[in-house]
Amino acid sequence: MSGHEPTFVKVLETSSQTDIAIIKSALEGVVEYYIRNENVAATLPYLYAALMVAEDDVPRVTEILSEFRFNIIGLKTGSPQ
Repeated sequence: MSGHEPTFVKVLETSSQTDIAIIKSALEGVVEYYIRNENVAATLPYLYAALMVAEDDVPRVTEILSEFRFNIIGLKTGSPQ
């Protein structure tokens, strides 16, 4: 037992299931994360799912996700087209 539990912080919110799938694919096996309210957002699209990331991984996640354009709240990503 490590004795150190990571603190998770909200990095972004989205109601797009496509965005959630891309985020999960980009982060799987790279950093500790979970999607809060993922199932609720899938059934009630006007509600948002939140990407929760281990606090120490926030800079890395921000860098990884900056390569994509999402319909999100909280993280400015991609360049305008």
